[in-house]
Order: sequence, then C-alpha cells, then structure tokens
Amino acid sequence: MAVAPPQFGVNYGRVASNLPRPADVANLVAGEGISRVRILDIEPAVLRAFARFGSPVRMSVTLPTEMIFDVAMSESCARAWFYQHIFPYRAQIETILVGNEILTLHQEMARLLVPAMENLHRVLVSVGMSRAIRVSTAHAMDILDSTDPPSSGSFGSKYRETLRRMLYFLLVTNSSFTVNVYPYYVYQQDKGRTVSLDYALGNVSADAMMDPHTGLNYTSLLKAQLDAVYSAMTKLGYGGVRLVVSETGWPSSGGFGASKKKSCHFFCNLLQEVSSGAGTPLRPHHPIQAYHFALFNENLKRGAVEQNFGIFYPNMTRVYPCICSEGVD
Repeated sequence: MAVAPPQFGVNYGRVASNLPRPADVANLVAGEGISRVRILDIEPAVLRAFARFGSPVRMSVTLPTEMIFDVAMSESCARAWFYQHIFPYRAQIETILVGNEILTLHQEMARLLVPAMENLHRVLVSVGMSRAIRVSTAHAMDILDSTDPPSSGSFGSKYRETLRRMLYFLLVTNSSFTVNVYPYYVYQQDKGRTVSLDYALGNVSADAMMDPHTGLNYTSLLKAQLDAVYSAMTKLGYGGVRLVVSETGWPSSGGFGASKKKSCHFFCNLLQEVSSGAGTPLRPHHPIQAYHFALFNENLKRGAVEQNFGIFYPNMTRVYPCICSEGVD
C-alpha cells in the first residue's frame, strides 16, 4: 500500500485466537503508511505498542460497555479510568469512543451515553487535553429509519432525544458524529435486485442514482448512506457536525457477494475517495474520514462473513493483491 492519506484509518479488531503480537501489528500498520487506527478495547499491550516514542500512528480507543454506567454516574470514576487507561498513552490518542453501537445493541444504556461522554470531557478539560482528545461514540446505521433516497434520512423516533442531546455535545466540543456504514450488507440483503454491484462498491462506472428531492446524483452507495446521516442530523438542527465513518468494508469470502476481488475494489475505491479530499454530494466540502474494517480476518467472529473482512491474514500476509483496474466478477 502506498502511504495512506491522513483521513484514512483501519480497525484493529482482536476477536481471534491467532493474531500476531501487538508490537508486530504496530510495525505493520506504520509500515503500510497508515496513520490512524481504531482500537475496540483498551488492552494495555496494544496501547503500549502503538504509543511508543515517535510512533506516527494516532489511536481512537474505546471505553468498554461494562464501564459506561460507572463513568456516566461518577466524574471521579471517569477520572480514575482516564488516568489508568488514557493518560499514559495520551500523546498518541485522539479520540475516546464510548462503547460501540450502544443505542441498538444495549438500548437500556441509552440514557447513560451522553452523561458518560460529558464526564470524560470534563476530565479532559480539567487536565488541559480537551482540544487534543475528543469524545464520541460509534453508531450502527440502524439508528436511521429511512435512508433512501438520502434526503429522506431520519433517525428513529426512539433515538431522537438522546441523539439531539448528543449532537449538541459534539457541536460544542468540536467532536464528530461517528457511524459504522456497510454498503455490503445493503447489497447482500438486496441480492443485487435493485442495488447494482458497481453502485455498492462505489465504482466510477456505476449508473447514477438521482435523489428526486435534491436533484443530486450518486454513483456510490457509501456516499448516499452518509448523506442520509447528514439529512437526519440536519432534521434535528445539527447538520454542521462533522461525520466520521468508524467502520466500513467488504468481506473477501463467506457469503453472497463476498470475494477477494470485490473486497479489493471496495478497499481501493474507499482509499481513493478519502485521498481525493472530496466529500459527498450533499457536503462536497467536507472530506470523508473513514476507518476500514478490518486489519485482520478474525476467526472468532460470528459467522463466515464477519470472519473475512480483513486486509491481512493473521500471519500478516495480504488477503488480496489490490489491482483496482481489473474488472469485478
């Protein structure tokens, strides 16, 4: 891989029994020219590996789900967690994500999300680090009840009050709304009946889809999904909040539409979109920041598809050689 643009990162998932040592992973990421990594836990060995002196890689780390209640209820607990897990590695950490897909996976904790984010931010303010480290949380696209066309994007009614308070927090703290976006699953569910492969992969050869309400044209399902999120945020009054893709990818095997060549094309198209600095049709001047999922195939994930999103096998050899000029089969 050529040096990746600074807006591009990878997810270092670790739901596997055969992964290389964290120090070797950190060397691999840096050697590939990737400057951002999202870590879905706070394993000290992983943080140490990426936080070594002179490392060019910036980390987004995750407050575990089981800690959200305590951090939400107590600023002193948030402070203790910060000093134990964040402060030693602060030079390389740029984002703390509070859980992952909490609103859809753990709905009983919805009321705790923003208080936990607020308490962590207060701690960052108290130590003078609120501009260096931001606080957010990653959402599933399932928080939207409409995405097609993009202008119809709206959040589900049961999430709106939490999201309105959260978006206000993100706006005043200059943080980002963070979402996991997978065109693959839309294509998989559709079975190619109405969603073309080229459109799902983001190929430039895709026939354009026009949003009848805005007149904007889309040749990329990913961009259409992002504009659906922008539309939903706008309807709550916060369309100016930055948007970050915390996860996106295409599996190399395991299910309908999964292949190494398709995975390669999606990866290359994503890299090119991020490298271009162009935004979406609705937000053309907002460059896309995205974290590809994932760095490795993970053999303990649920189901064959989820096990095969990696760029690399656990032995650190490539899953596919990316030759993006070839046709897609």
